[in-house]
Amino acid sequence: MYAAAPRFALARALTAQSPREASGIVAESDGQVVGVAVFGLVAGAEGAAKMHGMAVAPEAQRHGIARGLIEAMVGELAVRGARFVLVEFPDAAELAGGRTLLQQAKFVEESRVKDYFRDGIALVFLRRDLTR
Repeated sequence: MYAAAPRFALARALTAQSPREASGIVAESDGQVVGVAVFGLVAGAEGAAKMHGMAVAPEAQRHGIARGLIEAMVGELAVRGARFVLVEFPDAAELAGGRTLLQQAKFVEESRVKDYFRDGIALVFLRRDLTR
C-alpha cells in the first residue's frame, strides 16, 4: 500500500534517468544483495535531499545493515552538497520499526499531514540535518 513512490524512485535509479534525484546504495553479504537504499537530491531545491525508500532482506535484518545503508546514504548526500535529508513516512503501526530505526539514526519529525493515507494514518516528514 505504501510502496508506490519508493518503487518509482527505484525504477528511476535503476535506469539512471536522473542520478542526482534517484540513485541507490546496496548492501551485500556473501555475494547476495541483502539491502538497498534509494535517495537523491530534491530537484530545484538547494541543499535538500530525500530518502525515497529502503529495504533489507528479512534474513539480514537486525544485523546493522539498515543503519549502515543510512549512514552511507547520508555521507554520499553530504558529498553532493545536501544540508538535510527528508523522509516521507506513513505513520502506520505496522511500520513502527522503520520509524524507530530512523529516529535512532537522528531523524526527527518535521511535520505531518493527518489522515493522508486513510483515516488515522498520517504522512510524517522526518528530517536529519547534515553537518559538514
